[in-house]
Amino acid sequence: MALGQTTSVAVVARGVTDAAGLREYDVEISFDPRGVRMDEVAAGPAFVDPNLGDTLFYKLDEKQGKLLLVAYRSVLPDPAGDVEMAFLSLTGLKLGTWPLNVTIHTLKSGDGHIVPAAGMAGAVSVK
Repeated sequence: MALGQTTSVAVVARGVTDAAGLREYDVEISFDPRGVRMDEVAAGPAFVDPNLGDTLFYKLDEKQGKLLLVAYRSVLPDPAGDVEMAFLSLTGLKLGTWPLNVTIHTLKSGDGHIVPAAGMAGAVSVK
């Protein structure tokens, strides 16, 4: 993205193979606030309930560059495959490549099992 521009980044759990699907998650994303600013956080489509609305809760510490995301589903069936968990809107503040490091605290299936996942990470390039 260009300096000063905003882009959207998807947070995706890839290859969820548990037969019960992905019911809930608790992940933390760290970023360098000198390079990017977190402008908006939105739930992925699987975590928007038609009756309750958005079931994503988040806590952003812009100074420390930490974002905690917690979400659950209340509608069945739970999704499998590549699941879009959230969307982040980021603005580039400084030229460079800025990592987005993801720590998975919990991914759980609809029947309460831990969903296996490979590490997640990404980066934003500001040009």
